[in-house]
Amino acid sequence: MKNSIINSMTSINNLSEVEISFIIKNKKAEYRPQISNDVKCRIIELIAGYLNSRLANDELVPYDSTGVLDNQIEFMDISVLLNSVHCANFFDDKLQLEETNLQPEKIDYYEIIIKNNNNNQIMKVYRQFQKMKQLRKGLFSFMHNHELKRIDGNIICIDGTIDILIWNNQVIIFNHIALERILNFKDVFIEKTMEAIAKLKHEDIMLNVEQFEDDCINDSRIIKKFHKIMTQNKLNLFFKHFSKVKTIVDELGFNISFSKDGKIIYEDKKQLFHIVNLMSDSYFRSLLANRIGIAEKEGNIR
Repeated sequence: MKNSIINSMTSINNLSEVEISFIIKNKKAEYRPQISNDVKCRIIELIAGYLNSRLANDELVPYDSTGVLDNQIEFMDISVLLNSVHCANFFDDKLQLEETNLQPEKIDYYEIIIKNNNNNQIMKVYRQFQKMKQLRKGLFSFMHNHELKRIDGNIICIDGTIDILIWNNQVIIFNHIALERILNFKDVFIEKTMEAIAKLKHEDIMLNVEQFEDDCINDSRIIKKFHKIMTQNKLNLFFKHFSKVKTIVDELGFNISFSKDGKIIYEDKKQLFHIVNLMSDSYFRSLLANRIGIAEKEGNIR
């Protein structure tokens, strides 16, 4: 995939079309300016440089809601977004703003669309907007004929960094948190968490599950773990082997009690991570020293 993305840049040249839109999320509005040829060429140069640098040095790995290493780039199929009620409308048409109504400090992100000279889309690029709040309080200037001159008007920065790339029905995520900030992916985490807790209620293996639900929804780390549990189908594994849970809890010394009929008694947030880690089958015993620990990444265990 990496080589294919890099190769796709070779089809981009001075005849390519470049569109840029500055989006204000809460208004579902965008401003789409005309682009001069020199700005277009510079944008293409910046994007190509960034892609070549990151893809040459970093590893592409499937999206993991709980995070990845610094030298890893995540990807997912675009169907994940299109099939989500929370993300599908991200691609809907937006209200077109006039320049007189544009306030740079209100911009959330920008979208760059690159098409070849046959008007076929090559890629979409998304980047959180750099608002430069402190700089806007100062003076923008440039040198001309040995004289410092003031720059008036709205200053907009395009830094060449890519947060999210959509290419050939793949979503390439260079900045993990951008998926939440640009695409509102947090709503997907909550959706998966609610789906998991509904199954937990159906299995009837926990007391005080309503408090457990509230504590889960209000913890951003937990809802990401639930997203991973559900996408990897780990919850059914937990239900299947629930009879072993009390033994594991006792062996690990967790402060978790069980009712007479074997149900988990949820008491407070201190138990939250232990219970969710049990649901994700994260605890393991080492072969060499017989140590018990927690797997930070599922790939650590075969």
